[in-house]
Amino acid sequence: APGVNDDGSGTALTIELARVFSQSGIDFDATLVFMCHVGEEQGLVGARLHAQKAVAEKIPIEAVLNNDIVGNDRGGNGIIDGATIRVYAEGPEDSPSRSLARFIERWGGRYVPSHKVRPMARPDRFGRGGDHSAYNQLGFAAVGFREARENFTRQHAVRDTFEGLSLPYLAQNARENTASAATVPTIRSPRGS
Repeated sequence: APGVNDDGSGTALTIELARVFSQSGIDFDATLVFMCHVGEEQGLVGARLHAQKAVAEKIPIEAVLNNDIVGNDRGGNGIIDGATIRVYAEGPEDSPSRSLARFIERWGGRYVPSHKVRPMARPDRFGRGGDHSAYNQLGFAAVGFREARENFTRQHAVRDTFEGLSLPYLAQNARENTASAATVPTIRSPRGS
């Protein structure tokens, strides 16, 4: 499949944020790492290897913001929702991942009030998963951003083309990520130092 939205949208968002942050001139209190993983649909291969390496080498990871399928504002049922984004976070309610999701909702609302974060109290969509899951499994705070209304007929199919994207919606999702990544406090995971 062409893979424009799944997951060219998350990849483009990540690359663009890396460019913007690198040219911002801002000195952050923490190192921000922008990466795209390989082999997600083959069992979270790249994410799992990176998370395992972080554990083995005691590399602190305070928060993982995973973007996968974040560029389409029109659901398969025709409903358009260009004003919200879902953020999936594994429980329990007081877990680092749920705390991260609440943080994203709070700061997103402050810096991007026209775009609402909808925290989802589960690891991911039913029967689905994303790269953030590999980090959750090893105790890191990690969340998955997903568009508000997915169009499953455009995923893993030849219809996953540029026409299925909404660039204004993708830009809003990038702004939500920017607000979160630029302001995220140190959220101590069991593996953090």
